[in-house]
Amino acid sequence: MVDMKFMLPQQQAEQFGSGEATAENIYIEYPSTMNVDDQLKDGNFTMDINNNGLKQTITMSVTNRKVKQRKV
Repeated sequence: MVDMKFMLPQQQAEQFGSGEATAENIYIEYPSTMNVDDQLKDGNFTMDINNNGLKQTITMSVTNRKVKQRKV
């Protein structure tokens, strides 16, 4: 499992400043055994942010994930 918050662009994360945030479904799965052409589960992430009264919601979806062979 990997925390999807790390997929947010750094510049966007900095805009939140010292605001309060809550998140759901923050982990995306990477199975320990993967084979080429395996279809992986989708990942969905939702974060609610309150930055000094300015409320925002961020939703991110990672879909159609498939294991590919890396060419060296």
